[in-house]
Amino acid sequence: MPTTLDQWMMNLSKLRTPNQIITRFLNVKTQKKIIKSVQDRLEQQGVDSDIKKLQTDTAKSQNQKFYSKRTKKIKRDKGQRIDHVTLKDSGKFHDDIKIELTENSLEITSDFEKANGNIYENFQQSYDSEKEFEQKILDLDFNEKQELIYEIQENLTIELQKVFS
Repeated sequence: MPTTLDQWMMNLSKLRTPNQIITRFLNVKTQKKIIKSVQDRLEQQGVDSDIKKLQTDTAKSQNQKFYSKRTKKIKRDKGQRIDHVTLKDSGKFHDDIKIELTENSLEITSDFEKANGNIYENFQQSYDSEKEFEQKILDLDFNEKQELIYEIQENLTIELQKVFS
């Protein structure tokens, strides 16, 4: 008769890809941490997953750092930060960030549509395609990936402790 450890090892051995292992040990708490990490990176630093500062096309054409002169005035009037791009004008984009897990993958998603178009339309000079833009915004940066690895290791350790106790 197989022991709990034998059963656990048999189930673990069925996991064939890194994505299957990640999705197996990614609990809801860890998923929330990942989402918060992406939100904080955008809110606090205004960078994509390559740590590239976000700058709107209009700002670039006006030789402004992040936002156009008009957008800076609007954001100031709303009490929003103007020292970098946050992608948090209404908060909808940040609120819609979620993790979709399947047996073989983990995908961070959000709704890039806004009332008057797609967020990408403001960043076309900096990214080759809408897909690349969305990927660079929602992918994890190096430190976020390291944190994910740590969280998965912790979850795996907890599960192993349950098996051995």
